[in-house]
Amino acid sequence: MPLVRAEGTRAQALNRAARTLFVTNDRIPPVVALHLASASTHLRHDGRSFRLDAVEGANGHRLVALIDAEAEQRAAEERASDEMIDILGHELLNGLSPIVSLADSAITAASAGDAALPAILATLARRVEGLEAFTRAYRDLARLPAPVREPVVLEELADDLTRLFAARFAPNVTLTVEGDDGAVARIDRDQMTQAIWALLQNGAEAALAASAPCAVGLRFELSSSGALTISVTDSGDGMPLDERAAIFRPFHTTKPGGSGIGLSLARRIARAHGGDVTLRPDLTTTFRLEVGNTASV
Repeated sequence: MPLVRAEGTRAQALNRAARTLFVTNDRIPPVVALHLASASTHLRHDGRSFRLDAVEGANGHRLVALIDAEAEQRAAEERASDEMIDILGHELLNGLSPIVSLADSAITAASAGDAALPAILATLARRVEGLEAFTRAYRDLARLPAPVREPVVLEELADDLTRLFAARFAPNVTLTVEGDDGAVARIDRDQMTQAIWALLQNGAEAALAASAPCAVGLRFELSSSGALTISVTDSGDGMPLDERAAIFRPFHTTKPGGSGIGLSLARRIARAHGGDVTLRPDLTTTFRLEVGNTASV
């Protein structure tokens, strides 16, 4: 990490990394020195970007560490990739282990003419289907295409989601929808339906895990500037504090049989639309999906 001492138009390279970067044994060119002595937080030099971490010293001196921003970004990306590969490998092994065991049991049962063979094969088929569903969910998360924005009447979108919700959760969970009649936003309808459905399903499952009555609320708000806010609230017991930091992490789930894809996919869709999904710090669990620049013009 290059270290320099800067004051006004004078700057001195303090270590080998700094001397190599600025091709000097001691003094750094005045143009760069002025930049280092100022309150700047970034420096572009020799085709590289650096983040400047500075400590103010005595007599106007600044001790500046130049941190390679691109190397930092690459390291962060590598850590994220390593974590993703580790999680994916763990989940695949968890899915394959019982399949191997069931296959061995099926072979043994077939050799012995065991009447339990059909039940073993049925369970094996279900596990294979579950692993296939997980793999497809991972592919969907990794290959999310760019959104194709078109004018969408939010009331029609809400009606579609209401029918989907009723088919899946009625009469055990009630859904209440609020929004402005006739409001139109430019969004990718298919992607946004998938994102909102993930939030609704998460809310319904949380409500079912708590005491009755089970209820989920869906609200659409379109501002005069075209910013769209979609809120999903549920009657569940709330999100534990220690879970809040991990809920958007791919494959993280606390639900039996859950894939851990829904919330992370919803966030990716929202961010692809220039927005985000956040969990409000309220006692009542409320997820807020926000998208900007959706005005239909």
